[in-house]
Amino acid sequence: MILIIVDPKINNPPVRYSITMLFKDFLGIPIEIIDGKDYHNDSQPDIKIFYGFTPNKDKKFDMIIYSSKFWIENYLKKESLPSLPLKYYEQECKDAQRQKKKKMPIIYVGGSKKEEPFIEIDEGCILTNIDFFASSFFMLTRYEEMINDYQDEHGRFPGKQSLAFQEGFLERPIVNEYLELLWSLLLKISPKLTRKERQFELFLTHDIDNLKLGTVKKRIRSLGSQLIRKKSIKGFLGELWRNITWLFTFRKNGIKYILYTSNKYGFQSTFFFLLNGTSRFDNRYDPYSKKVKKIIKKILSEGHKVGLHSSYSSYLNFEQLTKEQKILTELTQEDKFGVRNHYLRIKVPESLRLFDQAGLAYDSSLGYSKCFGFRAGVCYPFRVFDVLENKTLNIIEYPLMIMDKTIVNNYPELNTPKKVLKEIKKQIDVISSYHGTFVFLIHNHSLEEFQYPWRRIYKKMLSYCKLKRDEKSRE
Repeated sequence: MILIIVDPKINNPPVRYSITMLFKDFLGIPIEIIDGKDYHNDSQPDIKIFYGFTPNKDKKFDMIIYSSKFWIENYLKKESLPSLPLKYYEQECKDAQRQKKKKMPIIYVGGSKKEEPFIEIDEGCILTNIDFFASSFFMLTRYEEMINDYQDEHGRFPGKQSLAFQEGFLERPIVNEYLELLWSLLLKISPKLTRKERQFELFLTHDIDNLKLGTVKKRIRSLGSQLIRKKSIKGFLGELWRNITWLFTFRKNGIKYILYTSNKYGFQSTFFFLLNGTSRFDNRYDPYSKKVKKIIKKILSEGHKVGLHSSYSSYLNFEQLTKEQKILTELTQEDKFGVRNHYLRIKVPESLRLFDQAGLAYDSSLGYSKCFGFRAGVCYPFRVFDVLENKTLNIIEYPLMIMDKTIVNNYPELNTPKKVLKEIKKQIDVISSYHGTFVFLIHNHSLEEFQYPWRRIYKKMLSYCKLKRDEKSRE
């Protein structure tokens, strides 16, 4: 057991949440958190860690983590945001060829005599001013989204305004990096310490925005548009080739294709259905139609999952959210399922609070629409903390890593299917190295419209994920 002694000045719910997430939820290590004024030297845990400002010199600790002033100065004000550019900790990394140093961005550096991030040992005690807890809290809670008022045309926080994007670490699960560094320090103190075992997982998701997609009428109209409106012979030939391909394609329907491939590679798919809604972005099919009921029945009968694709108009509307939730309950006869908001429209923490109040099992909306990466800085599912109400919510977040449309529409350098697949594999490698969960979103219409060769990419991605899963299970 690890005893964590917290400075009385910062012994509050946000600090306790961050400590609990890193030690108990992520590492799976039993801990006890106590206020500094209640600590006595005679307690005998395996490891004693002090977190705060100035530890009592008469007390003996195995590790001292100096806290930043994030928790006590200008909390929830713009002045509490980290100073840029960030400071970096250089960590030695060994590989088969050479020894190199990895630069780790530190969001918050604790107060000590040294301004640069450091880790050192003094009389058997590990000292560091890397504020693991404040830095992780900043990412996990999406703290900056409550402070900065940036919004795009859909009321979303733009990924390119995030600290992670601006400092160049959006594609790094920085909380996992902090966690591994902290774990390495714990092993120096107690080499026989063990942590929670994890396996690489693929959380395969599909937002069902439309059902009437590649009809014959639409395909003829699209062909005519290339010639008459756009006057493009090249466009016409391309569209013609896609339609010829479609004629000879087995399993033309995107949902049937997803079920087939998921079963083939041994993965479970989750289909998020768009139900009701009041905006012009919603109401794309009748949830009570025989077609929808038949599709949902087939999905569930084959062992896959159904979730709520909460409407564009529901992200801050509890009454609308629960109305849609009730429809899905009626269709599935299930009362526990997850949610992802349409257009990834989410406001932190208000939307998450509504999901929690509705009793939804999990959310998977925390991803950016115009850039991919680790919006919450982590590749593990985690419990959400409501910063404004100062409490941990029951809902679990599965942070979205990559969406099909994002990677094709916003990265001109990834201009071929081969490059797209290579980038996806690169992110899978990162996540599997932490035994994390790769959350991927591909729409049914991406596999049905044939505007881009997603079927080829999709099959190769599933094959690669299966390979990684099997590799990790043998370790």
